[in-house]
Amino acid sequence: MTFSLTRALVVTLALCVTGAVCGAVLGGIALMIDVSRGPGVLGLRDVAVAFGVGGLWGAVFGVVLAPIFAWLFLRRVSLGRAIAQTALGTMAGLVVGALVDPSASFLFGLGGFAVGSIWLRLSNHRAPQDHREAAT
Repeated sequence: MTFSLTRALVVTLALCVTGAVCGAVLGGIALMIDVSRGPGVLGLRDVAVAFGVGGLWGAVFGVVLAPIFAWLFLRRVSLGRAIAQTALGTMAGLVVGALVDPSASFLFGLGGFAVGSIWLRLSNHRAPQDHREAAT
């Protein structure tokens, strides 16, 4: 298999976009969890601002972390499985963070993302293809 710089850049860009979208949604949820646990009743504007700010930070982290973790840990994992299980790990981290320390739920979410990525790497049983065997 030959290396194509163009293909690698396109895949990296797609991973950045996917990471930004998923990170925005999960980051918005993280900050909404944190804000909703505060005193008083929240209005729709407060929830929207919390989601927007959390979404912005989540998108920033997603744009950076998704390609890094994908290229380092998840090269042999299907894209759908990688997105679903890292999102699940992030959500699990957010829930644990909300219960343990709501002000640090975002950090717990990042930890959940990392644990989900590493778990996928360790649990993936798909062996790399040896092209020499395929040619014979």
